[in-house]
Amino acid sequence: MGGQPVEPTAAEGRITGPSGWRRALLGLLVGAVIGAAIGLVLPRDDGPRRPTRSA
Repeated sequence: MGGQPVEPTAAEGRITGPSGWRRALLGLLVGAVIGAAIGLVLPRDDGPRRPTRSA
């Protein structure tokens, strides 16, 4: 009834995806790249700014 236990191979391990900390780091990196791209593409408006406190 039992048979041999199936052990995952290296190829199957790669399919599952990155571990938790790698996924978090990849998410931060992708977010930074997308944010930089949006900042470069969108024009800067000359709208109201927060007033600077002068002494």
